[in-house]
Amino acid sequence: MSAANIETVSTSADKAKLVLVAALVVAAVAGFYGLSAQGPIIQWLALLGGLVLAVVVFLLSVPGRQLVGFGQDAWREVNKVVSVRLREAVDGRRRLQGTLLRADERGCVVCLEDTGTEIAVTYDRIERAKTVFVWGSEGKPGSSSRRTKEVAL
Repeated sequence: MSAANIETVSTSADKAKLVLVAALVVAAVAGFYGLSAQGPIIQWLALLGGLVLAVVVFLLSVPGRQLVGFGQDAWREVNKVVSVRLREAVDGRRRLQGTLLRADERGCVVCLEDTGTEIAVTYDRIERAKTVFVWGSEGKPGSSSRRTKEVAL
């Protein structure tokens, strides 16, 4: 499979929103220092109000919506069953299968299915990893299963 080049296209309206976000942050900080004579409550309200407005404008832009979508996708990946093959054995095991508990920029933590222990693995120790599809034990909605069917005597 060849790698396709991906180009991010943003409109001038999105660029203007990002410039507005930066201007709101600068205005919030400037307002915080500029309103020092008004008292700390007014200073903090100006700072927080400007930052909240900046976040709202950012979330209304395409990059903001993409960031939210990325976060939602990443959250969905946690708690999935994964199979991991390591470059070298950890605790006498080279293959791990279990639930992905968390992941960050350094590595991930997997709760093993068979023992229930948590193992932290850095990414440089992983040779290969994949998610494992777990078949549900339920049948089709609205149909009865032969295993659960009761027999009247």
